[in-house]
Amino acid sequence: MPTRTGLSIYCYTSPTNTNYNTQVIEIGSYVTALSFASAAPGGFTTLSATLPLHDARLPLPPLQLFSKIAVMSGPTPVWIGETSDPEQGMNQTTGEYLRISGLGLGNALRDDPLTLAYVAQTAQQIVKDQLSRRNNGTTNLKFQTISTDSSYLFPDNPATTYSPIYDNRTMEEVISDVCTLAGDYQWGTWAHPVLSQISGAGFPLGLLQAHLRDPNTTHYSASIAARDVIAYSLTPSAERAYNYVTVDYSTAAGGVGTKTSLDPRLDGSTFAQKSAPFRYRKLTRDYTGTTTIAAAQAQSIASTYAILYRNQSNKITLTLQRIYDANGSPMPLWQVLAD
Repeated sequence: MPTRTGLSIYCYTSPTNTNYNTQVIEIGSYVTALSFASAAPGGFTTLSATLPLHDARLPLPPLQLFSKIAVMSGPTPVWIGETSDPEQGMNQTTGEYLRISGLGLGNALRDDPLTLAYVAQTAQQIVKDQLSRRNNGTTNLKFQTISTDSSYLFPDNPATTYSPIYDNRTMEEVISDVCTLAGDYQWGTWAHPVLSQISGAGFPLGLLQAHLRDPNTTHYSASIAARDVIAYSLTPSAERAYNYVTVDYSTAAGGVGTKTSLDPRLDGSTFAQKSAPFRYRKLTRDYTGTTTIAAAQAQSIASTYAILYRNQSNKITLTLQRIYDANGSPMPLWQVLAD
């Protein structure tokens, strides 16, 4: 049975686990607390669900470590991932319980660090190569829950070529770096929209996407007056407050060079605060492993970071009780995804 909201929560044994035949159970009616999230970049992120059970000590393969989870709204997946920390316990309030923590399917992108070098390759070529090396057709499958479909990776195919060296880097690290090199690109691992792209348990495979971000098209604006927004918080943050930036790069002679950028409101010799909004804080970035970044590019990166970070930034959190789609029709909050 689904939850009170109509969501169904399916747990199923991993297709990589040959110790069990495929087992699928639906736990929606047992769950007393459920939360899940998504992020951009990244895709599906975390899930938490609590199940009070008569005897939580009985082993259930679909609820064990690395088993899979699919939260479905009818036929539509709203979160897909794997169990990361199944907690068995007992307390005076709940009795015996099982608390499931999950990570989205994109977590598999962290599993296989490789050392690879590229010469004059586009962003699309680099990431497609990374995916093919880890998801090679029907043999040598490492990412068995992520599709081999690469048609959603940089569909505009930006023409600039790069020659980076990735030393023991995971695919998550590589695709994040490539999206930064290519410009304002966003990536994530989502549920594949094609019905034939399913796992052995019958649920969608993950789909890796990377596309140019569109920050200008607004389909809906939440309103406090209309009670769409029921709470908000505004917090000044020091996480991106830096006024001196250094960028290391590889020189043509084989050494390491450094380019810097300083907020002109600081004293140039003593770094005294003077008219700067906060005290001297230094940010360093190491691009010595990226061979396409020479002195000019390093200086540009340092200057860009310095401009972005030299003024106070804020963290803003909004709590919504309703939201509308592009046509102005109300939609369930759980259908809202990052990006």
